[in-house]
Amino acid sequence: MPEFKAFKDQVYETLKSKYDSSNLFVDPEFPTTIKSLAEHKEGKAETIVWKRPKDINPNAQFVVNSYEKEDLNQGEVGNCWFIAGCGAITLNKPFLERVIPQDQSFDESTYAGIFHFRFWLYGEWLDVVIDDQLPCTQDGGFIYCRNVKDKNEMWAPLLEKAYAKVHGSYQTLDGGHMNEALIDMTAGLDETFKLSKLDAKNDKQPNYKETIKRIMYQAYAKNSMLGCSINADPLKPEESLSSGLIAGHAYIVIDVQDITTNNDQKVSLVKVRNPWGSGGEWNGNWSDNSTVWDTVSDEVKEKLKYKKLDDGEFWMSFDEFFSNFHEVDICHCGPSSFEAIAKQEDSSKPVDQSETEEECAFKGEEFSELDYDTIGPDDDTLDIIVEIIDPDEMTETTDETDQPTDAEDPNAQEDSNADANNEAT
Repeated sequence: MPEFKAFKDQVYETLKSKYDSSNLFVDPEFPTTIKSLAEHKEGKAETIVWKRPKDINPNAQFVVNSYEKEDLNQGEVGNCWFIAGCGAITLNKPFLERVIPQDQSFDESTYAGIFHFRFWLYGEWLDVVIDDQLPCTQDGGFIYCRNVKDKNEMWAPLLEKAYAKVHGSYQTLDGGHMNEALIDMTAGLDETFKLSKLDAKNDKQPNYKETIKRIMYQAYAKNSMLGCSINADPLKPEESLSSGLIAGHAYIVIDVQDITTNNDQKVSLVKVRNPWGSGGEWNGNWSDNSTVWDTVSDEVKEKLKYKKLDDGEFWMSFDEFFSNFHEVDICHCGPSSFEAIAKQEDSSKPVDQSETEEECAFKGEEFSELDYDTIGPDDDTLDIIVEIIDPDEMTETTDETDQPTDAEDPNAQEDSNADANNEAT
């Protein structure tokens, strides 16, 4: 288990020892003010009240039975990328238990209005303390993340609050990339594949699509976490498409399977989840209401856990997945992930990263002396991982005046516009 650094020098155990159920913790570092909301809608902040879970629901529990991907439903801020990342984390128990310490509850004997969560930032794990006051409407409804399925469960909005604290406010979470959330919750390494470039890639590498498919299978088998998204029109940041899918929105990949139909046709399928928990589902072949399901046996349906529900989850073929989604993010959660991913049909050769994703390629004269032939999957005694950490604009800073303004940084506005077009909300 890694060591955790106290964020803002707030040590959870020390603080918790000073409070109890009759004297609840109030966090001075993330106050119940507009600063923590950074609400952009004029007049909106004045209608928000901060309530503790027991005041919202007398039956509040930290977790009910178990942590599930269905526990998180997005609120008013456009942070589907974070909600999707949290959903992926629930599928990986070791990382879930690292991010969410398991010794927390609303039990009268231990409750003190204080909770803590852990995130990986800039090469170290941070332990982030919060109080449990949550932004609500006047009638006690959640403004942000909530559990629609079980209204007694509170871990999701508390986790979101801790993440908002790290980044300075809830509004700072509006628009982002799922890989950011996954890295922050795993300390993993991200690899992005541009599916929108498949045709161009296939000109140079005819089996590129099969390579990506194989990488997705192997990454899933290695407990890596996968997400996907569709590029949005800059003028329509979150657009519902005729396919039923939503552009500019983050989805998570939750299963991949090969099946055989009743007429012996082999089909490769991928299961995707919309973090909203409903809507935004694929409506083509292999969708919930598709007649293609009539071509498979009940045993196959049971294996795939097929259900006709508006729950945000759906199946689609890999071919249609590649045709509709523009980007796949894979968060590799350990060195062993790379061993399987590096294998091609010819196992004596390493993956040519320049053909799988430009951002992963070695470039520049300083790398010209590397002996690439020696860096391959044939030597399983050595893992090489190179990580470069680049401070992002989202992370909370103690003094905003330290950051260059757009006038001081001529590239700031150009970079901001480029990133905004691809952010998921």
